Amino acid sequence: SAVVVIAALALVAWKIWFDGPSTVASTRVAVLPFKNMGGVDDDYVSNGVTEQIRAHLSAVEGLAVVSRFSCDAYQTRGKTLKDIGRELNVQYVLDGTVNRQTAYSGEDFINLVAQLNRVKDDVVLWSEVYDTNFTAITAIQSSIVAEACRIIGTNVGSAAGVDYLIMTDNQQAYDYLMLGDEYAGDLDCFTDYQDAEL
Repeated sequence: SAVVVIAALALVAWKIWFDGPSTVASTRVAVLPFKNMGGVDDDYVSNGVTEQIRAHLSAVEGLAVVSRFSCDAYQTRGKTLKDIGRELNVQYVLDGTVNRQTAYSGEDFINLVAQLNRVKDDVVLWSEVYDTNFTAITAIQSSIVAEACRIIGTNVGSAAGVDYLIMTDNQQAYDYLMLGDEYAGDLDCFTDYQDAEL
């Protein structure tokens, strides 16, 4: 009857209002800690790269990104990709390596390898080697986020914060930001880059 239909619609409307809109993402991805291949003093660089990428992927609509607390348990790779995928309940795993080197001229260079893996068939869908001046680090991070979204099939433009990835070519500012994040465990790209450059 009409009364039953109205009551059912009212119940659905109340549930939506009470629970809020659904925020369940169809695709889950884990960003594992990027492994530092350089000196132990550069751990903060690899940790910072990981956090930057994770933070901006988490802003992409349609993606559910596993928290750092769960991913940090896989700092040492003792399990297979399928084990990790099953335990974290993800379809994709993004990981890589970071190697920062200082030339005789005093300039810093970075060799960063990133790869996106599909869990169900243990396949590397995308991999890239970035070997360039350290000042390009934020552009590299932006490229990784964009490529991961392209491969997965998510619109990177849906993340309001992604454009903030390319914020500075000031190497000292980036160092201060990553060191601060290492100690504070908090990352706010826009504010932190501005503060670090002051």
